[in-house]
Amino acid sequence: PAEPAAPAAPTPATTKTAADASCTDLGACVSSSLQSAWRGDVDALRQTASKIDALPKPDLGNKAQSRKLNTQALEALKAGDPTQAVLLLQAAQKENPRDVEVASNLGFALVKAQRPQEAAKVLGEALLLDPRRTSTWAPLGEALALSGRQADGAAALWAAWQWSGNREKTETAFSERATREQAERPALAQVYQGAHAWVTQGQRPALRNAR
Repeated sequence: PAEPAAPAAPTPATTKTAADASCTDLGACVSSSLQSAWRGDVDALRQTASKIDALPKPDLGNKAQSRKLNTQALEALKAGDPTQAVLLLQAAQKENPRDVEVASNLGFALVKAQRPQEAAKVLGEALLLDPRRTSTWAPLGEALALSGRQADGAAALWAAWQWSGNREKTETAFSERATREQAERPALAQVYQGAHAWVTQGQRPALRNAR
């Protein structure tokens, strides 16, 4: 898929709005989604997802070979080798650019490989394939937060929770990550803490983007 523009910083708003009329390409739609999430506007988030559904998709490729490489990449991640996982998933994505699981896994592996800006780009592109996938929104939130864009990261985590089919599990994951990251990555822990309070108590975090 064509490279999307970097998502704009979400801007707080006092009133709800419909999905951004400028959502005519993926980059604009991702920005609109983040802004809707930051406002807590579920209706606008859903409307933008429908607009993403209508955008052109890449052609199907070799699904079997792509999944074979994806499996090898997951094994590399389990073995603690995110660099090898990235290489395998990049090859898998070339084989079949329509596979959202491969795209999401590539973004996740890039986060693990400490390449958050690349991860944010890949995961933003993955939303073209499925804008309602929690397993894309959650690592996107982490990638944005690790890129110094904490408010964007929290907004993406809020979107991940909205699309989750098991919100209790997602809420628990946010809480656990907030605790686990406290020692080594306190800024990321703050984003997870803020997202957890947001989805459980409706308290939007006081976060700012470092641009």
